[in-house]
Amino acid sequence: MGVEGVRKAVEEFEFGLQVPTAKGFNLSQQLNGREPPPPVIFLEGDFLELNAEMAKALVPFEAAFDRGSLVAVEPDDRKPYATALTHLMAPGGRVLLVTVEHDGFGERKGPPYQAPG
Repeated sequence: MGVEGVRKAVEEFEFGLQVPTAKGFNLSQQLNGREPPPPVIFLEGDFLELNAEMAKALVPFEAAFDRGSLVAVEPDDRKPYATALTHLMAPGGRVLLVTVEHDGFGERKGPPYQAPG
């Protein structure tokens, strides 16, 4: 599942398969005998507004991969971000979190914002 605030990013998302063309679309040929990927759900909206009631409509996730969301939100929004992510996770679920530590950007504060370990 992905949550994206930019409609164009949702519309342009590709999951490793070609977009159907007028000439036809052969999924089995593209998969070359591999299992098809699981369904992908994209929600358009503000992730920080995702609450427990909204999350109930989704399957709880055993694992999550955050490759840049935590370091992209304002540091003051990290607690609401963690709360929203927690609502989506199954009990005992794990999060692989990619963060960044840097010397800063001079006058520019970010993003990415530091999230030192």
